[in-house]
Amino acid sequence: MSNDDLSEKEYTVKLICLADECPVGRENAECPLSAAREMPFGEKVQWVNGLSSQEKKEMYRYHVTCFSKKRGCSSCAGCGDSDDREGSKGGKAGE
Repeated sequence: MSNDDLSEKEYTVKLICLADECPVGRENAECPLSAAREMPFGEKVQWVNGLSSQEKKEMYRYHVTCFSKKRGCSSCAGCGDSDDREGSKGGKAGE
């Protein structure tokens, strides 16, 4: 499933999670979610729900690009599926 196949609800849920914490733990100053990370959880939910569909898509695309760069993925779409990432058993993928 590509990012463009996500429903509005899926974008909303993903952004609420991302507004809670950077999944890589290395937030950058340009992250459009950094201000939301300082909010109480209920305010984060309201803030994300107040975004337009286009804003949600753009923020999620920003995340996917940033996530891919931080993880060093060449084919990652924010899902972690890549031949060059660490495998779930602690070794490199393909080991």
